[in-house]
Amino acid sequence: MDDLNKNQLILLALLVSFVTSIATGVVTVSLMEQAPQSVTQTINRVVTQTIEKVTKEPAAVIKYISEEDLIGSAVESNAKGIVKIKLGLGGDVVGAGIVVTSDGIIISDVNPDDFAPEAKYYAVFPDGKEIPTAFAKIDKRGFSIFSAELGDNKDAYSPANLTFGDSDKLKIGQTVLVISPSGDLQKGIISGLVRDIVTEGIATSTENTGNAPSSQEIKTIKLIKVNIPLSKDNSGSPLVNLNGGVVGITIYKEGVKVAIPSNLIKESMASLADSKK
Repeated sequence: MDDLNKNQLILLALLVSFVTSIATGVVTVSLMEQAPQSVTQTINRVVTQTIEKVTKEPAAVIKYISEEDLIGSAVESNAKGIVKIKLGLGGDVVGAGIVVTSDGIIISDVNPDDFAPEAKYYAVFPDGKEIPTAFAKIDKRGFSIFSAELGDNKDAYSPANLTFGDSDKLKIGQTVLVISPSGDLQKGIISGLVRDIVTEGIATSTENTGNAPSSQEIKTIKLIKVNIPLSKDNSGSPLVNLNGGVVGITIYKEGVKVAIPSNLIKESMASLADSKK
């Protein structure tokens, strides 16, 4: 054995293992042939059941959800509440808007100061129906509030599937969509990225057990900058994340592509609801 090199030792070990396996198989077959029939039947049954169990185990299914599927779902969730704002019945489209409450409140980028004081507005819903819409006010956060006279159409046009996302969770480089009220909705979908976010720090104090109150700063997003082309036609359209949540409303400013964050819109809607109590 001392004269064998490393390779010869490996080959010898493999040969011994092979011979041992053959011997084991021969002994097993011999024992099976000598064993009572009841024992061999039991062994065969166990082997068969084990094989069936292994082969019937379902394979793990990994469902891949593509970005295209996410976009389709996001559009479906929000399309019902996206409207065009027209100046007069059958008049020119002056912008877009989102129906955000069941009683017809619409947020939009349309500024009535750009038109005559006696101007009449209509909201055009996806099915083409034009509903009289009154201007309510310009919110201090930078968007306009209108109220559509839904009347008997409340059930048909209330934004049942509208969900606001948390705009403070947006990240630079995140994919977002602008869904505008195009005649062909698919042509009104533009995807892009969050290019920048403008934040404002709010100082708050927190109580620490056994210690004096300490101060911390909470960052709130005040403006969202995107790389999506915006115009007067799609200004006022919702900015939507891939989960279908509305994270902002687009605002048209010459040479600037921005959106007002959804958390500011929610603040405004809460104040409006309180004022009606």
